[in-house]
Amino acid sequence: MVQPLWLIANPSPEGELPSGLEIDVRNNGRLRALDNQDSDINLGPISLHVSSPHLTVASLLFLSITFERPPEGLKIMSVSAHILQSFDISFTDKTIQPVKPTPQKKLLFWVDS
Repeated sequence: MVQPLWLIANPSPEGELPSGLEIDVRNNGRLRALDNQDSDINLGPISLHVSSPHLTVASLLFLSITFERPPEGLKIMSVSAHILQSFDISFTDKTIQPVKPTPQKKLLFWVDS
């Protein structure tokens, strides 16, 4: 199941710590089966919580995933998270067109059974 989550940079004034981060996402838990495109699987509600004391390049990022009412016999084989970094570069000289570099996809973590 793919659950997109957008983080937008919010630079702090010089000499100040960056702001923290608290994000809660809730999904109804319905997803298309990977091996059978004709059926849905219901995992029950899933909550995702992401937090960081100061959102910077090298800061701590806390992630928790909660299956609120998982179906009986649910076995999680793996969980992974990726960061897709994209940005635009604009110039004070308005005669120069903005540049949008190719997005970069990086593996944040992968936990496998």
